[in-house]
Amino acid sequence: MQNAAVADQMTAFFKKLDRDHRRDPSVVADAYGRYLLRSSWVRDELTLRDQHRLERTSFCVGMAARQRDFTALTQRVTLVSDTLLLSHSGHGNFNQLGAVGRGDGAIVDPVDGVPIGARPSQQPAAEPYGMFCPDLGKLGRWVLEAEPLLKAGLVWYLPTYGRPRRDRRGRRRSRGLYTGPSAVDFLVRNGRAVETATARPVMGSLVRPVLEIDLPFLAGVGLRDFAQITVEEFDSYTAFRTHLRRALLSMDDAMDSVQSERALSVLAEDIAGHVHSLRAQMTEARQRTRALATTGAVVGTTGAVLLAVYGPALESALAIIGAGCSVLGVLGALVTEKGSRRPTSNPWYYVWVLQGKPTGRR
Repeated sequence: MQNAAVADQMTAFFKKLDRDHRRDPSVVADAYGRYLLRSSWVRDELTLRDQHRLERTSFCVGMAARQRDFTALTQRVTLVSDTLLLSHSGHGNFNQLGAVGRGDGAIVDPVDGVPIGARPSQQPAAEPYGMFCPDLGKLGRWVLEAEPLLKAGLVWYLPTYGRPRRDRRGRRRSRGLYTGPSAVDFLVRNGRAVETATARPVMGSLVRPVLEIDLPFLAGVGLRDFAQITVEEFDSYTAFRTHLRRALLSMDDAMDSVQSERALSVLAEDIAGHVHSLRAQMTEARQRTRALATTGAVVGTTGAVLLAVYGPALESALAIIGAGCSVLGVLGALVTEKGSRRPTSNPWYYVWVLQGKPTGRR
């Protein structure tokens, strides 16, 4: 178990998900959104009920706003993420889950439609309330296939809840009115992110390269098999993630030291050595473990660049651009910002940028 708060929450969700619901991925995604809203959010304040437990753990945030399918991202970054938090960050279609009150101020439960603290005769007019998602079917399929990872607290999907925004003619706009914590909140707090890119990120005084390496991952299998194998076979992931977390904490001091380039080089070599060692362990496990051999799994690699980003600058840019942005878009804005000064103090954030097409070999 990686994140106990997520693991407990997801285990309870799957226990309540009956067999009929599992037949339709769109229904699964809808049920996921409703469950999280009902069980994990304090309805009259729209804050996470398990917030204190979640604050004690680290998330690696993947704001895959325009991705309809999380499968490739999930398989490629499990090694370097504590708990991978995925979110569409408000992009996509509005999917109504219920309604919220307006008028006299009474709050209507978005799921049940029952006013909180109001008699039935006092029910106010209501307006749609729900979550924003590009494709409910693909989200639901990901939830089903990633079930072992979700129940182990290795991954989590954070819906973006809110109301649709309308123009003066009453037509629904593409962007809505969002409520509650977003993926940006977790990114700012934990300082870890992951994204995919086809081009190499532009570097500058606020965005500095730390390490470029091929990350190993299990390829040649579907997400369902990948999730089961990851949970059952690779305890060494935990040791590596612990080491990586400590290395990134040490890196904060290295970034600000007089001989920062030398200090960063030492840490980068240390991380690379552990990555190569883990890749050898994965290859050996595939050869000797029958469960892995029968699934057709291979040890693949994906190119990755680890970037250090000056925290205060990233926070300012995220606040200006909004929750629907991509981290890479923010990084581009930081690099091209005129008059930017070289930072002289902590904190630093760290972003894994996955590049190119992954490869696999037996």
